[in-house]
Amino acid sequence: MAEKVQVVVVKISVEDLRALQALSIIDERSVGDLIREAIKKYVESRRNAPGLDSQI
Repeated sequence: MAEKVQVVVVKISVEDLRALQALSIIDERSVGDLIREAIKKYVESRRNAPGLDSQI
């Protein structure tokens, strides 16, 4: 039985991040937080995927 997989990819460029900073929507610390959170979620998703533990 085939398993359905849903993947959502969100790309944001450095220019977009700088524009958000310029508009005071996010600060420099927020950019780092966004990057760390994205990496953390990626690593967690790889850990939780069956059979992929050895690839991390």
